[in-house]
Amino acid sequence: MKEIIDELEKKFKEYCNLENDYQKAMDMLAHLDFDNKSNVIDDLREKRNNVDTRMHEYFNAIQALRKVCPHTNSEGGTAFHHSGHDSHYSYEKCGICGEERKT
Repeated sequence: MKEIIDELEKKFKEYCNLENDYQKAMDMLAHLDFDNKSNVIDDLREKRNNVDTRMHEYFNAIQALRKVCPHTNSEGGTAFHHSGHDSHYSYEKCGICGEERKT
């Protein structure tokens, strides 16, 4: 399951970056003066929205897999292990699905 989620997260991040790139392009073009400016920006907005839809589909798939993860290892113990801490919380991460939680 972890390998599948890792691949889904990789695609999710790719779509996040694409969405940001489209938004940056629209923001930069908004400051320029040229013919058909609104058409170009509208086309970019449509592409950004399509990328946003795909990004959310990957996010939802990751969340769905994490919901069905048993969070237990093959011996029946917890699959969570310590993954770090900050000044307020300690964090654990599931070795199966990668879900992280505060403790």
